[in-house]
Amino acid sequence: MLDMKFVRENLSAVQEMLKNRCNALDLSPFAALDERRRAILQDVEEKKARRNAVSKEIGVRKKAGESADDVVAEMRALGDEITALDEELRGVEQSLRDLLLQIPNMPKADVPIGKDDTENPEVRRWGHLVPLISSRRRIGTSARSSVCSMRSVRRRSRGRASRSTRDLVHGLNARASTS
Repeated sequence: MLDMKFVRENLSAVQEMLKNRCNALDLSPFAALDERRRAILQDVEEKKARRNAVSKEIGVRKKAGESADDVVAEMRALGDEITALDEELRGVEQSLRDLLLQIPNMPKADVPIGKDDTENPEVRRWGHLVPLISSRRRIGTSARSSVCSMRSVRRRSRGRASRSTRDLVHGLNARASTS
């Protein structure tokens, strides 16, 4: 997942990357969601700072023996506003996270751009291709024949209850390759 700050600062590059990767993701809601998130954060922080300052004032009033009931009621209402804004902030951040999770990583600058995977150059090939066995009855090879069926594996395993059929097939394959 790309960092929100990176996407914010390089929005045009991210949109270009999406276009090059044939990704139809629309990043237009990102700017609006990010702006809304920042506005909510600023509002919440201002209200929390005000609540903290008034809480100190309430303590001073109570020590002086004055009544602070009107300020306490006002702070309860402010606390409810902060809770509502926190819920809204959680929803906006979840929407932003969902959008950011859909953005793929940025490719290196030397990666060629093509319309599909047929235009990708093959850089290297590792290993070799193993042909698939065409018959479902072929399980492995044995020393006597080139194909070991499930029936012959079961027949050979009658005396060895502790070994599974898979272990026997692998054992027969190992024996066949050494002889």
